[in-house]
Amino acid sequence: MKLLHKEGSGKIYFYLFFGNFLFLVIYLLCFSPYTKFYCDSYNYFDELGRSFKVNGSFNLLNFHDPMRGLIFPLFNYLIIEFSDFLSVDPIKSYKIASAVYFSLLSNILIPVFVEKFFKIKPKVWQILLLNILIFIFWRGYASFPLTDFLSIFLLLISIHFWASSHKSLSLFSGFVFAFAINLRPIYMIVLFPFAIWVFLDLLKKTSPHKQTLIKITWLVCGFFIGASPQIYLNYYQHQKFSPLVQTSIGVQQSSLYLQQLKWGMITQKYETNIGKEYPSMPVIYWENEGSDLYKNEHAEGIEDYIQYMSLCIRHPFIFSAIFARHIFNGLDIIYPTPYILDIYHHSFLLPLLNYSIIFLFIVILFRTYPYTNLSKPQWLIISIVIAPCLFTIPTAIEVRFFLPVYLLIYSVVLFLDHKIIFLDLRKKNIYGLTALYLVFIFICFSCSAITYSHIEYPMH
Repeated sequence: MKLLHKEGSGKIYFYLFFGNFLFLVIYLLCFSPYTKFYCDSYNYFDELGRSFKVNGSFNLLNFHDPMRGLIFPLFNYLIIEFSDFLSVDPIKSYKIASAVYFSLLSNILIPVFVEKFFKIKPKVWQILLLNILIFIFWRGYASFPLTDFLSIFLLLISIHFWASSHKSLSLFSGFVFAFAINLRPIYMIVLFPFAIWVFLDLLKKTSPHKQTLIKITWLVCGFFIGASPQIYLNYYQHQKFSPLVQTSIGVQQSSLYLQQLKWGMITQKYETNIGKEYPSMPVIYWENEGSDLYKNEHAEGIEDYIQYMSLCIRHPFIFSAIFARHIFNGLDIIYPTPYILDIYHHSFLLPLLNYSIIFLFIVILFRTYPYTNLSKPQWLIISIVIAPCLFTIPTAIEVRFFLPVYLLIYSVVLFLDHKIIFLDLRKKNIYGLTALYLVFIFICFSCSAITYSHIEYPMH
């Protein structure tokens, strides 16, 4: 099956992709303030990406990091080798590769996805606006080897391939899905709504069970083929025959996600500083209520998810408040980059635009609810896309964890029929809506300021 299934649409999408790709390459190579990698991006690229080759010899088993999947470092290794072969800067090579999948995501994959599953054909100006929004809010992410954009990119491809009428493409769906999970293990949660979607296909009277079972077989085979490098690594390094990243090794070590849950109790928000003004690279916004609870309940001793859930049940109001703050902070874009040069100074316009888009999204949901007639598969597709975000809410939240939600928000705001949205909107309703908007903006800025007041090292 071709992603560009209509000749006219295919040409338009290609021109938009190529234009955006050129723009991003020029920006990333000539105007981006970042010339090296930091923290996780440095670990993914310079440490893990170069770990496969020792004394001039390549071996998968040279990779040693149980907390990371090996597919993304392997991708980085290929970029490094290609760059060395051409005698070019591997950082610049990565930025070009990043421009490719950023442009594919916004100009081809999302528009085709919206058209195929929601029967809405995006217009050129809407796709251009999508490009502009992603550039305004996320341009810094294109400079660094992080898994956020690439993992949602792979997930959308996997969904598209599974929905294809060509059974053989289910093999590629499973293959790509294995890569998405390897990049971000939190995507494992997608298996549940995905399995329900597959089950609904089995229940369709119009779809013969035999064909669906063949598709499922191809899907599972593709998944294990895609996961085979990780299976090989797990078997020889950890004595486990598993396709999943081993985020907990040994009897005494807790899983990375459980550790994130504990960090989430004491942290409202987490960011990373690379500037000289702020005294620390980790930027922590403390959670006072959660920190008190953490100390009083000796939460550092939590060893499994049952103990954590028990703590949540005993203190429902405190955890509800913590999670509410996490949701807001996950949706509060202050900086357009994961690595911040100046923590103490940021643009007023960026959060204002972000709050305005979220307000418009909320208005659209309320205005279109009476006209919404989404099918069960459509709801499941939405749940597949946003499920990983829901499971990051209790953790030490970062804005990038909510990327799929942002892409959903942008799609709703840009691609829905605006005639329906503003149907029968009278003058007095406009005044009321304006008042609500001003109140909403005031609340958002106030909540953001409260979070900022809990920063570990306030500006003197």
